[in-house]
Amino acid sequence: MNDQYYKDTLLKALEELLDLKKQQEAIEIQIAKREEFFRVTANMLSDAERDKFLAVMAKAKQDSTIRESGLTAAIRKVLTDARSTNRYFTVAEVRDLLQSSSFDFSQYVSNPLASVSTTLRRMKPDELESIEVQNVTAYRLKNSFRTKRPKGLGARILDMAKRDQK
Repeated sequence: MNDQYYKDTLLKALEELLDLKKQQEAIEIQIAKREEFFRVTANMLSDAERDKFLAVMAKAKQDSTIRESGLTAAIRKVLTDARSTNRYFTVAEVRDLLQSSSFDFSQYVSNPLASVSTTLRRMKPDELESIEVQNVTAYRLKNSFRTKRPKGLGARILDMAKRDQK
């Protein structure tokens, strides 16, 4: 296979990715509109009824946030626990680590692999580093994150100076 084939493949993948990003943005806008509609319409109810509906909505948003942050925290924990190996883990391996640590995936709508993959991709770039291993992305905590301790003023100033030099 030649360079043109790979260029064409990458361009197609990029187009698909951009299309998915547009869809994601459209869905997020729809969610925001529904939430606003919910709040505005709830204001038409009596105080007691409105409070009931707003409590249900708040609980649903809280559950969603907890599930996402819960998975993120669990991923951080299993990768931190595995840091002594200094190796990269594929999404499937991270899922397996979570399952062996008894993480409860029952609250997730999508399958565990998809949930782990999405969460890994959304984690902060300063936390994770990734590589491609046989066309599969693998992750590990960055060294700076794995050994993170509270920094003193001197260390923070040194970090700022290093950044300014770049």
